[in-house]
Amino acid sequence: SKQLRQLRVSNNGIGGMTVGANALLLDCHSISNTGAGITTGTGGTITNCTVVSNTTLGITTNFANTLNNCTVMFNTTDGITVNQGSTVTACTSRGNSGHGIVGQPGCTIQNNTSSGNVGDGIRVSTDCRVVNNNCDGNGSGAGDAAGIHATSDDNRIDSNNVTDNDRGI
Repeated sequence: SKQLRQLRVSNNGIGGMTVGANALLLDCHSISNTGAGITTGTGGTITNCTVVSNTTLGITTNFANTLNNCTVMFNTTDGITVNQGSTVTACTSRGNSGHGIVGQPGCTIQNNTSSGNVGDGIRVSTDCRVVNNNCDGNGSGAGDAAGIHATSDDNRIDSNNVTDNDRGI
């Protein structure tokens, strides 16, 4: 597995960082890249990373990734998109032109702040757990976004603070 620590990548033409399976990214910064800020393979861990102003996604992962304490802002599509079985905890997603945090089936999205995104604050598909998040002011400019949006069934949505969005949940 690869370990990337305390890297700063900026102004690259094909995305910031792309890593394979089981990678660890710790204290990294991906800023103003053309393409996604961080892209990971299966089973990675992304901790204490800052991803700002990339021209597509901020962070996008494959299956079973863990994101902790990341700040993702002002990317031109979604802030954070995680694939099946991933966990996003204690992250801040702010001011992205798409959705703040997107979780595919079986994800856990907990203790995050998602605010001021043009799309939904948090969007999940099915079999997800969305607990103790703060979603404020999402839908800025889009006119029809939710603080939390479940697009399918079998989700648990509990103990969230959802305020000043176009729609709540």
